[in-house]
Amino acid sequence: MRIRADDRVGLQRPCRYVTRPALSHDRLTRRDDGLLQLRLKTPWRDGTTHLVMDDLELVTRIAALVPPPRSHLVTTHGVLAPAATWRPLVVPELPESVQGCRHRAGPVHDSWVPWALLLHRTFGVDALRCPRCSSRLEVRAVVRGAWHAPKLLGVLGRPATPQLPFARDGPA
Repeated sequence: MRIRADDRVGLQRPCRYVTRPALSHDRLTRRDDGLLQLRLKTPWRDGTTHLVMDDLELVTRIAALVPPPRSHLVTTHGVLAPAATWRPLVVPELPESVQGCRHRAGPVHDSWVPWALLLHRTFGVDALRCPRCSSRLEVRAVVRGAWHAPKLLGVLGRPATPQLPFARDGPA
């Protein structure tokens, strides 16, 4: 979906969609006995048109809709699945400008896009431009974890262990 920066009316629809509640207040009513009654959008096969529950049960049902942390919200099957044999025949290829850019930062996949290009697309920031002289920087190494940092610092001629100042002696 594309919306021009000055199109406030066009921006209203996706904002309403994102901010809508989990269920409509018009369909939820409190009965005289204190229980909540939820009118269903469409009747179930057995003819049920309303659900009656207490407050805790409603919260439990709504909480069940929240996905667990770090889980995929969209899964693909068939030809679009990540390991599908026919996937290369369906998914479009990357532009030539991206295909030629292969850093030695690890395994390269067909769908791999350099992080600098992603930053430029998303935020309009050129991460590989020197802020002082505006020349092009090059990626020399990628630190993949704390175990990799001392080796990289040694190659760059820097001390591999941090040079921390000693704490002052305690009171005498």
